[in-house]
Amino acid sequence: MTGTDPAEPNIEQVLKNLFQAALRGDPDIVSLALSDRHGLPVVDAIKGKTSAMALTASATMSLRAGMNAAATVGLKPAQRVYIHSEDGDLVLHALGTSGYALIAQLKPNANLGLALVVLGHLGEQLLRVLSEKFGTAFNPEPKGQLKVAPPLAV
Repeated sequence: MTGTDPAEPNIEQVLKNLFQAALRGDPDIVSLALSDRHGLPVVDAIKGKTSAMALTASATMSLRAGMNAAATVGLKPAQRVYIHSEDGDLVLHALGTSGYALIAQLKPNANLGLALVVLGHLGEQLLRVLSEKFGTAFNPEPKGQLKVAPPLAV
């Protein structure tokens, strides 16, 4: 992916193709989005009237809140946050320490195990494509962003 070959697909198309393959791999995944470290949408495959901007912004904040909550109680940072709702679920998946987040909306009563396998595989593919595209500059997580004060002794 050097960008010199005019027949070579652009990164957005490569990412969308990965999303489409994941959607075919699990019929319980309704929508997918990839956000950057600021919660802005990079690419999405969202069905319905959901705003990509609203979804990625709120999901990225929720993922960070989950990571901070885990750190507050002495756990390693959460890699996924699962939000259950009566009419579906959200799985928020951190792509390592890159600052990118993969967001998946699932149907009600989805097979969570299959979804997690598909999302884990998709996350690895996304990281590989993004790191090939951005090389050594690919690690946008600013220092100290996820630091949380240690819990108070009671």
